[in-house]
Parts: sequence; structure tokens; C-alpha cells
Amino acid sequence: MTDVYSLHAMSSSSETVYGDHEDNPPNAMDTVKALHSDELASLSIDDQKLKAPPETFQHLLLKTLHSYLIFLTTTWWHSILALFAPRMTLLDRITLLLFAFVASIIISIMMLFCVAAHIPICVWLFEKWAHMEADDLSLVNASYPKLFQSMTHTQISAARQSMAEPIKNSPSTVAHRIFDLDVARFLLQCAALTYERTSAPVQQAVQKAKSASPAMKSQPGRRHPRGAGRHAREVLGDSGAQQMMSVLHDSKGETKLAAWANSMIPPITYTSVSELNGTDSAFCGVFYDPGSTWIILAFKGTDPTEFSEWASDFQYIPREAGERIAGFGQVHGGFYDRLFAAPSSGGLAPFDTIASSVRAVADELSAAHASSKINLFVTGHSLGCAMASLAYACLITEPFVLGNNVVIRDAYLFAAPIVCDPKSVAVFNDCLDASTTYEDGPYVRTLWRVVNRQDAVATALPSLGDDRSKGSLRNLFAFAHLGAELRMGSKREPSYVRGGSLKPDTWVGIRSKLDLQTVNVMNAQSMPPIIRWSQDIPLVGRLAAHATTMYWDAITQIQVGRAYWAGS
Repeated sequence: MTDVYSLHAMSSSSETVYGDHEDNPPNAMDTVKALHSDELASLSIDDQKLKAPPETFQHLLLKTLHSYLIFLTTTWWHSILALFAPRMTLLDRITLLLFAFVASIIISIMMLFCVAAHIPICVWLFEKWAHMEADDLSLVNASYPKLFQSMTHTQISAARQSMAEPIKNSPSTVAHRIFDLDVARFLLQCAALTYERTSAPVQQAVQKAKSASPAMKSQPGRRHPRGAGRHAREVLGDSGAQQMMSVLHDSKGETKLAAWANSMIPPITYTSVSELNGTDSAFCGVFYDPGSTWIILAFKGTDPTEFSEWASDFQYIPREAGERIAGFGQVHGGFYDRLFAAPSSGGLAPFDTIASSVRAVADELSAAHASSKINLFVTGHSLGCAMASLAYACLITEPFVLGNNVVIRDAYLFAAPIVCDPKSVAVFNDCLDASTTYEDGPYVRTLWRVVNRQDAVATALPSLGDDRSKGSLRNLFAFAHLGAELRMGSKREPSYVRGGSLKPDTWVGIRSKLDLQTVNVMNAQSMPPIIRWSQDIPLVGRLAAHATTMYWDAITQIQVGRAYWAGS
């Protein structure tokens, strides 16, 4: 077997291989689950990251208030300290205080909402309604219960065919970019589906591990033994490790994702890969077709009722990212730590676990298809986009971190927030423009930031970093997006493109393998008009436009053809 090493600097604890050195190594699914068990075992002995499921509403209320007070203290303390930083202009100092003030108001509102959402009678009423009217879907997807039955078999087949095509067949060039509508729709389904797994089973699994009788407790900084799954067995013993994984993988949300994947014709495979350095609901999962040559990495977004995730989203403390993403400057600290911080108990950072898992799956697929190249697509929604953006940037800047048989393809991210400074954007764009040379390359890739209307998360946050003619680099609002924005149109209006990683006036086309009549044939039961019209309500509409169901409604109305540049 080959060691799973990044070509850039990895943490010292990331020296590991997937699988043991055996004549009959485990299959990819077993390897991925073993890597995942190592991560959960590390979380079980890290008291700072461990969140236990609240036993009572009062317990949850106290935990939420504690997180709220920590957020306010941290935000204002860092803002006040930053006021005295050198070379800060008056405008820079004003924006610091403005950011802290606005963030405090928003987070206060979200704290009240999260508490209200967990009031026992509210939980009971929603669960009863969802069971009767919304196919037991989560709050994020419940407004359109037919969401996961909306793609026809023909549309799914078109998407799978496009994802399996070699990159040499891609019609995209530096001057002509193609947005594949079939792939975008399929990846949005995967991104939306991740919301069906909540934090409860993860917390229960980690609590199970914590209460198990460990064979040996790891010490901080201690290197784990080589081979996926050995760390979990060392910490928990064989029985404890099996019980921990059983609690997670037999949970309702996990089985719902697996059942959806298995319902495809032919079926595809799903498994969770990483909990992204915490026991709240954020995680990364992988979808792949054992009979084909593609893999999808899907990152879950913010659960609207998880206050800890809202606090993480709004706590922008810049972190230097160059150690993990070659050439990058500062990025959102909360997003960076979720992906690249190694556990204090030792072991792999989440990105390294993800990379090891992808390599295991890719090696199995490549071996089954005569050493074919394996295409990797990345997707996510909301908070999931933030971590997907950083993961994709790491893969683009170090294209062979996954091995020579994996080809990084386009990313389709929905409702992506700002994540980094202009320096990082410039490095990312240069890597895309360099058209990384594979054995039969070079070819171009695009990170598509798909935006629905005036989605608050995607468009309302300060993003002066997108336009370097405005403001100073030290301004707190000099944040920037990664990738190229595609503002979705409708049957009556065209779609529009906004700069980012594309050169001005690059020709952008929206393509589908299906004919014009078939591409617009969606489920006969479309979204109720009253729900769609909620996006027209002032202020509230910008929040409604952020929902996965609104993105799905919009992407079903996109017309194939040219996307025009905004302002042209």
C-alpha cells in the first residue's frame, strides 16, 4: 500500500496509511469507516470539543447561553484589541466596531430562535407535522417534501454520465467555460441531503466511546499507530470501537442518506467521512458509484437550530492558512480550524482524513476500471460551502495530494459565504489559470458559486475583497469569495456571471446532455407558490432565498444557453 501523504506540510501526526499491510486489504468502505472511527475516538478524549446530547431543555438552555456569552466576549475583546493595531485607518476602526455590533445583534436573534426551536412542545409539533406532511424531512428541507424525488431517472443518468467522462472530453477552456446543469442539479441534491443527518447520533456515538472501557488513553501529541482503525482500537478496544460506529451508522439520518444513494438505478454508495473537528452537525460525506469513475465530496451546511454553528459562522478571527494551503494568506479562522486543525490528542486533521478516504475509494475504483482516472467533484451548501471552498483550494494548489489517479474536477457550491483575503483569492485564481497539467492535460477547472436571488449569506456579507479598488487590505470588511459567481436565472430571465476567478467577459455557457424539452421536465408537483413568493418579502425574503429548497426551485428553472456578465 501507499502512504497517504500530502505533498505540502502535514501535521506530524498525519503519518498514516489506509489499511494494514496485509495480503487481503480491506475494501474502500471498510477503510473509510475505520478512518472515521479514528477521528471519533480522538473526539471522545478531547473534552474541549466533546458536546454531549442535552438531557433536558434546561440543560440545553444553559449550554446555549454559555456559548452565547463566550461569543460576545470573544468578538468584542478581539475587536477592541484590533483597534490598536498599527496602520489602521479611521474607517478600518469604525468597521471593526460595526461588525461586532451587527454580529452581536444577529447572533442574539439566532440564539433566541435556536432556544425556541428546542422547546419540547415546538419539537413535538414539528415532528408530528413533518411526519404527516413532509416525509419526516429536517427543517431545512421540509418546505418541499418532493425535493429528493424531483430528478427523473433520465436526468440522473445524464448527470452520472457527465461526471464519469474523462477530463480530456471537457468542453471548458480558459476562454469558454461550461456550467453543467445536469451535474449541478445532482450535486445540489447531495448537498441538501446531508442536512438529514443531525448532531444527535454523532454526540451519542462519541459519548458511547467516552464511556467505553479504553484499553489505553492517548496522550496529547502522541502519534497514532499506522493503519486505519488502529487508533480507535487502541483507545476503545475492539468492542468499544464497533459499538461507537454502530451507534452512528445505524442512526436515522445516516441510514436515510445511504437509502437514498442505494435507491439509484444502478445504486451508488454513501458513507460519512469526517465530523470536521466537532460533535455538532457539520460533517463531510462521500458519494460514489462502484460501477463508474467519479466521487463526490459533500459538506453539510449550518443546521438552523444549532447555535454553536451560528457562533462559529460569525466569529471571524483570521487565521494564516499558508501552512496548509500553499501561498494562501488569511482565511476565516472558524472554517480553517474545522478542516485543518489536528486533534489535541494526536491524529489526523479532518482534511487528512478526507484525503485518505478519497484515496482509498479512488484506488478501488481505479483498480476496478483498468486503472482509469477518477473524477472528484466537490459540493456543499452554506457553511458547507465555506469548508468545501478551503478543501477545494487545498486540492487545487496541491493537485496530486490525492494521488496520480484522481483528477480534481469542478466544484458546485450553493450559497457560499466569504472565506478569505484577496491574497488567497489571487493565489487560487493563479492555480486555476495555470490549468494544472495531468498526464494528458492541461485542462481547466472552475469553482462555481451558485447564488439564488439576493440570498443573504451569499450576497449580504461585506465582501470588499472581491473588488480591490475599494477599501484597504486591513479593513475587516475586505473579505472575499473564492470562485466564479453564477446568479441563477429563470424561464423568463437569463442567468448572470460575476467575475471572481473568471477573466472579464469570459464566455460562459449552461449545458445539459438532455434536449430542451426534457431538461425542464421536473416533478409535476412544483413548489407551492406561497413558499416561492416568500422570497419577495423585504428582509425576510433574503433569508428565505438561502434555503436548500429555494435553491432547488431556482435550479429547476434555469435555461440552457449563454450566461451573461452582470452589468453587460
